[in-house]
Amino acid sequence: MIKKSRKLKFLILGLVLFLFQTRTIFAYDPERRINLCMNDIKFSVFKYTGFFTKTTYGQQAIKLPRVWTDLTDPCPKCIIGIVPFDDYGNKYYGITLSMGADTKFWDHIGTEMPGNYKLGFMREDWTLLNLGAYVEFSWFLD
Repeated sequence: MIKKSRKLKFLILGLVLFLFQTRTIFAYDPERRINLCMNDIKFSVFKYTGFFTKTTYGQQAIKLPRVWTDLTDPCPKCIIGIVPFDDYGNKYYGITLSMGADTKFWDHIGTEMPGNYKLGFMREDWTLLNLGAYVEFSWFLD
């Protein structure tokens, strides 16, 4: 009797430890983040990312940790316009950000739905030399 209850305790303890390990190994990250860098972002001309798939409902967000040009590194005064597009050709409300800023896309009708999206980037501050900006960003799709 004692050996059976001891074996049962070890079996239950082993099962509990296995379930705990499985839970921590397969933890779900609710904020899927895409980190990219775009180069040669010119004034008033869109440059696009590829399409990425959004799988859940919820607001998309973006963060610009670093923006620079060939002459100014970093460029905290560079203003970058960002517009989301879906794979049906729809263009949604865009935003303007500068280095260090982050925000959510507030178009509640379109960009919150699952689907395929890309971002269009353009520089919104004109420069005499029409220098292209480099933009490092994190895009939170889900």
